[in-house]
Amino acid sequence: MAKKLDPKAKAKREKVIAAVAGVVLLGVLAFAIPMTMKQLKGQNANPAAAAATAPATTTAPTVSTELASATGPSVSLGQLDSFGRFESKDPFEQQVDPHDTAGPTVSGGGTDGTGSAVPRSSDSPASTASPPPARRAPLPLPTAAVIVVNDGPPQRVTPGQDFPLPPLDPLFHLVALTRKAAKISIAGGSLDDGKATVTLRKGRPLTLMNTADGTRYELRLLWLGTGVPPASILPPTPAAGTGSSTSTTTTATTTTTP
Repeated sequence: MAKKLDPKAKAKREKVIAAVAGVVLLGVLAFAIPMTMKQLKGQNANPAAAAATAPATTTAPTVSTELASATGPSVSLGQLDSFGRFESKDPFEQQVDPHDTAGPTVSGGGTDGTGSAVPRSSDSPASTASPPPARRAPLPLPTAAVIVVNDGPPQRVTPGQDFPLPPLDPLFHLVALTRKAAKISIAGGSLDDGKATVTLRKGRPLTLMNTADGTRYELRLLWLGTGVPPASILPPTPAAGTGSSTSTTTTATTTTTP
């Protein structure tokens, strides 16, 4: 015959078991929590103590002629993946000669392929300076002119002389000469336009008219220069006894034949 269980006794026994289990759990927690906290504090203090007790060391930066380049597109910002080295060069050695277009040379010469300087030859075209072009001396001003009046003979006249020369009657006066023209005036008379002189140019005949009798005089300039005119321009002087003009000019008008 089965034993009959008392529900009250069963409930009481379960309460006792739960109370004992709770007390045991509290005891375990009371022992484990302080130990866990101590371990966590010890782990946090170890790095700080190691950093404090570690001796302070300083490293001097080393100067190198090699440059490092960071490569690698897969690295994140601020990180380096790998390094490569550039070829080092002497910063105090001149690599290019600005005066030599044929190739890299050092100042004052070329290179022999190994980097050593080769002195430039003294007969190099770059070392020879061309002389400056000689200046042309300015032409001197003419000191005489060959003038023809009407159909008379060519005559050499100098500034300050009246012409035509004897035995012809002097009608005009040579005032001055330029490199291309002669300035003349009326000997013993004046021009009707009030000007003191009139210009006679080479290759352009000048016609003057005596207003008193209507006589015209055509003047032609054949030569300007210094020294003796060419024989083709000034032929030998005609013999004495040739006819002379007897008219005297007092007032003249000027006309230029183009």
